[in-house]
Amino acid sequence: MTPARQRQVSRGQARSGAPIRAAPTTEALLRRTTIAAKMRFPAWARAWGPALLWMGFIFYLSTREQLPQPPDPLINTLVRKGGHMVVFGLLALSYWRGLRHGGLSGTSLALGAWLLTALYAASDEVHQGFTPGRHATVMDWGIDVTGAMLALLLLSQWRRKSARRESTAQ
Repeated sequence: MTPARQRQVSRGQARSGAPIRAAPTTEALLRRTTIAAKMRFPAWARAWGPALLWMGFIFYLSTREQLPQPPDPLINTLVRKGGHMVVFGLLALSYWRGLRHGGLSGTSLALGAWLLTALYAASDEVHQGFTPGRHATVMDWGIDVTGAMLALLLLSQWRRKSARRESTAQ
């Protein structure tokens, strides 16, 4: 490196003489990314988008005539019924997110998310009744709404513990 170039580098200048800027921090990049994301999607889309996408996924699964099944009947039943609980539990959480954006809180927020999930689960069972190779059952609907209730109860417990931890930390 020439002595002139060494002086430029030590003064923080590029070859052109312009100042050398430090690379942006990870925090600055995340802030820019978050701001850009907020500018691209309206608040309602960020709040309700996950619920709408998940509803579409459930609808797609309901149109499938036959989903792959494990050979053991007991495992098959556990996987299918457990899948119902998980899928509709996640739907309830995504409804909770959308309703929270709408200003609901507390019990009315959880109850609203559960009711929306129960209605969608009922419509899903009706839809399955019209799909060849599938059938609608009240028991499946009951499993769906139980999964929603469990997910919302777990969320409630997690939020209580988080609030307690934050209040003791201060």
